[in-house]
Amino acid sequence: MLFRIVSTCRGGGYHYCRTKPRHPKANSKGLYPLHRVLMENHRDEDKENNHIENLEVLSRSEHARHHQPDINPVSLVCSVCSSKFLLKPAAFRLRMKRSKHGKLFCSRSCGTKHQHKIDAGKTAVRGNRDPTLAYGVARPTASWAQGRLAQLGER
Repeated sequence: MLFRIVSTCRGGGYHYCRTKPRHPKANSKGLYPLHRVLMENHRDEDKENNHIENLEVLSRSEHARHHQPDINPVSLVCSVCSSKFLLKPAAFRLRMKRSKHGKLFCSRSCGTKHQHKIDAGKTAVRGNRDPTLAYGVARPTASWAQGRLAQLGER
């Protein structure tokens, strides 16, 4: 749809205009940014420079990508499979915060393998350990148990 610019004004660093027909995204006073009516984006980032050479047409996603800051991903090595992987800094901070062991993995399956390995180690230690030896107590013998039962029976 073509819009005819009726009037212009300034505010907040931008030039605004009233159009005929009224622009569908105009504010309550009927104003809409002039550069959006003419074209989409200021190439030199100067809001005052509305020359045709300084304006370019971009889709919404291209315009967002143009203004998005460069993010350098964090390079990591998986503790289980030793593969290299990248994380955005925000995802790295979040996953480190949630990590129980201070290790990060390339995938959920590697994290699960690591957890199974830890759990298997705990049960192996528990399963092979005699609970009486853990506290420095000698294992009760059969004769000791019979003597103890006899004592309790006398009471």
